[in-house]
Amino acid sequence: MSYRKFKSHKIKIVILNLLLIQIKIIGAQPNDWQDEQIIGIRNEKTHCIYVQCSNIEQAIRDYLEEFIFYESLNGSWKFNWVKSPDLRPENFFENGFDVSYWDDIGVSSNWQLKMDGMSIYTNVTYPFTKDTPHIKGKVLDHYAKNDLPNIVLIYLNDIGNGDLTNIGAIDYNTQNIDKINGVNLLPLSKGNFEANTRQTFYYYYRQSSLETIKVGFWKLVFPHSGRTYEGFQIGKDEIPGRVNGNYQFKGG
Repeated sequence: MSYRKFKSHKIKIVILNLLLIQIKIIGAQPNDWQDEQIIGIRNEKTHCIYVQCSNIEQAIRDYLEEFIFYESLNGSWKFNWVKSPDLRPENFFENGFDVSYWDDIGVSSNWQLKMDGMSIYTNVTYPFTKDTPHIKGKVLDHYAKNDLPNIVLIYLNDIGNGDLTNIGAIDYNTQNIDKINGVNLLPLSKGNFEANTRQTFYYYYRQSSLETIKVGFWKLVFPHSGRTYEGFQIGKDEIPGRVNGNYQFKGG
């Protein structure tokens, strides 16, 4: 073999080895749960959680359950425990996914103590063999279904007499719950689902005949059989309006 052919053959081998190394590197990219550089995905930005009250008495009562968008997560949840992420069911969060065969777990609680897995009380010794990034983490999928009420926002053309120019219904069961976490609904009613909705907390004080609440030019109303939207008194900003006792509601 001549020197020229030998040199050409050697170059081809080097190129081939480089390509194999590149393919190996690409193929070795870890999953997101195995990448030590990823410490969070879709984390919610830091914020203060508070509930806006209309008066001192309501704040002292502190009955959050009476506010319109306060939803406790405590209760019985469906859960499914697997040994590694690749065994978890896909798309379990979609409507219609059958979770009837899943077990139940009380929330809040500790699934390592109540159900599956091993409780770990150590900050020195690793409870598993270190083989980064190929550590198989256990996965527990939670599932709970909450039927949130249909809310109606009414635009008031004239605050004086409450004439209605437009009615827009928002069904919370069809929206992304993360983006309507009990706050300002006005951007959503305009189709802006990317706006920062953590600005005005709407609440609903269900007591006696309190049925609606107004902020600015918008009135928020719970649907009620036999009642029409015109029958709700407007009330002052952020103070629920009472039902007009003299109004003849249709059908009730």
